[in-house]
Amino acid sequence: MCGFLGIISKDKINQDKLISCNRYQTCRGPDEFKTSTGKIMEKFNFSFAFNRLAIQDLSETGSQPMYSKKFNSLILFNGEIFNHDELRQLLKGKGASFQSKSSDTEVLLNGLSLYGKGFIEKLRGQFSIFFIDYKKNKFLLVRDRLGQKPLFYKKTNDSLIFSSNLKSIISYEENYEIDQNSLSDYIEYDVVPSPNTLFKNLYKLKPAEVISFTFSGDKIVSDSEIYWNPEEFISENKFDPDLFKEKLIRAITLRSSADVPVASFLSGGLDSTSIVKLMSENLSSVDTFSVGFTNKKYDESEWSNKAALKYNTQHYLSSFSNENINNEVFKSIDSLDEPYSDPSIVPTYIISKKISEKYKVALSGDGGDELLGGYDRTELTINNTWKLLKTPELSYKMYPAFLGTGNIFLSKSKNRVTSYKSFLSDYKFKKLLLKNSIGNFDLASTINTDYMPYKSLLLSDYKFFLPEMMLLKIDRLSMANSLEVRSPFVDHKLVEYVLSTNLFQYNNGLQKKFLKDLLRQDFKPEFINRKKMGFVFDIEDWVYNNLNLINKSFSEGSLVFDLNKNILKVLSINKSRINAIRIWKLLIIERYLQQLKN
Repeated sequence: MCGFLGIISKDKINQDKLISCNRYQTCRGPDEFKTSTGKIMEKFNFSFAFNRLAIQDLSETGSQPMYSKKFNSLILFNGEIFNHDELRQLLKGKGASFQSKSSDTEVLLNGLSLYGKGFIEKLRGQFSIFFIDYKKNKFLLVRDRLGQKPLFYKKTNDSLIFSSNLKSIISYEENYEIDQNSLSDYIEYDVVPSPNTLFKNLYKLKPAEVISFTFSGDKIVSDSEIYWNPEEFISENKFDPDLFKEKLIRAITLRSSADVPVASFLSGGLDSTSIVKLMSENLSSVDTFSVGFTNKKYDESEWSNKAALKYNTQHYLSSFSNENINNEVFKSIDSLDEPYSDPSIVPTYIISKKISEKYKVALSGDGGDELLGGYDRTELTINNTWKLLKTPELSYKMYPAFLGTGNIFLSKSKNRVTSYKSFLSDYKFKKLLLKNSIGNFDLASTINTDYMPYKSLLLSDYKFFLPEMMLLKIDRLSMANSLEVRSPFVDHKLVEYVLSTNLFQYNNGLQKKFLKDLLRQDFKPEFINRKKMGFVFDIEDWVYNNLNLINKSFSEGSLVFDLNKNILKVLSINKSRINAIRIWKLLIIERYLQQLKN
């Protein structure tokens, strides 16, 4: 994993300022820093900065920016191409030559030089890419299919600035204006979905998006396309557990290959435990890491310890209480380059920090819930048999916003879209703070009711929840600690296979049946069938015991009290988990905006 910042402009580029703005992403690549400057077509200046986390080909031949004299092309690349060995052989057959022994960056550079953007479809990995062909005076910005790696940009007629980190762009531009519709989306959904950001005229590539840029006279013109669409793989073929297992093992094997040692997350849940099981059976021994909390309501260390013992891993457990976690809370918040308010950022930050003390790479179970039907909300939406409320929408409308979301009523709606959306949005909180705001995003737009219920909700998760929330979290919190996380369940070949099968019928009402069957011979039913906890900490206790600290942050800020000076008092009337999450959400964005001023 790495981080890069680039500018192409007719105006003179302030190189010192660019290097200063790069400071926000040095954590993405602390092993090496390089720059490249010059001109394109004699009219446009360029300056590129690159931070390297050396994982594949640790030598100088893997350094970036990487330039090809043969093709007169250059690449900046953040991520990993897991099938780079296979692609290297393909390119050698086409006459490409290589200076490195194992650099996936050089594979990308040669592949894009030979095939153009069509080469992207051959990639199996997680990536964001800038590629320029100096002979054709064309360049590309590319993001991977499922949105594992971020890429932000701002374009005008005669300039382009792009980066792996949004704060780097903002600090270079200096002037920024909050987009009220994006603010509305954040308040309702906890995040600003792509292609928008919190700020006007600043964007992020959507998952599976490639933007082609060309020079037309004195202007930079662009054209965008989506090169991968999960809906194209929808079918109802029979789910074959043996074939799926083969594909999963392949995904794990590819992600376990690196020129540095590889560890694994191990929460003790079905997803990470299955990854560790297959790693232990098909690869060498593995070191595992987990986080525990003194509050047993949120502690899964009992289960992670059982899994580590079963698979004979070298296991590292970090335990915390809310009394000694403040430092980690604020470090996790400050590591975000865009506002995102899921409280699980805290344990994710803690465990990533622990792993990074010994490793640069770790596998995780992220994506398992989306892939194999692990969310209760999916089952509850599909099997909605609630009959006590004839008009849940009316009950929701009458429910006071200061008490909570009221989504318990909407979740009982017979309208599938209304029901599913209720699990992932807080419309009442938005109206409490931003009465007339509309927003750029509506989750309903991701739910295609032309498909069978299960497939329509699965597709929605791949369009919104996984790329815009879960993968954002794991990327930002791990890279804040210079740790690369690889997630086998997010392999696009696995996703395509599951979408093409009748997994819902195979599960027969049993969530994650495949993983439960896989682990059944190793663990007792209480391990296999326990209720999913999630990767969280005691947010209620932390928020309500730190109201003075939070109030101080709000009073020193520029957003929350402008929206509603009494909001903290209002939300403290009912000290519920929902209101704690709402206060947390406001703390995240207020602290984020304060950082930008420093």
